[in-house]
Amino acid sequence: MHVVFGANIELQGGHYGNAVLSRFPVAGHRNHLLPNLDNGEQRGVLIAEIELPGQPQPLRFMATHSDHRRADAERIASAEAINALAIEHPETATLLAGDLNDTPDSEILRTFGQQWASVNQQPLPTIPVGEP
Repeated sequence: MHVVFGANIELQGGHYGNAVLSRFPVAGHRNHLLPNLDNGEQRGVLIAEIELPGQPQPLRFMATHSDHRRADAERIASAEAINALAIEHPETATLLAGDLNDTPDSEILRTFGQQWASVNQQPLPTIPVGEP
């Protein structure tokens, strides 16, 4: 397996962030820090270029973990930043995955919906925590 990591914060003598694990080679990767509002935990989006067999160009894979706090301003700002990164390469197939920490009818999902299409028929929520 191939792994890349994007550090967002220092934690307990190491780092905390996002990772991508792939069975296919990773041609390159870059971590982008996302907007940090109200002194929350620094979030980021890790973009990995994954070489797929028989494909002329790599797949861009974006991995993120959105803020968990009740107020959604940071999640919306992060969605806008991720959308802006996605349109930098409109000719490249791109997948976004991660824990978005919001409900299917939320403003963050509407913001992502301006740029992205869902690949699953049924939402796979991660919240509420008691019954994800």
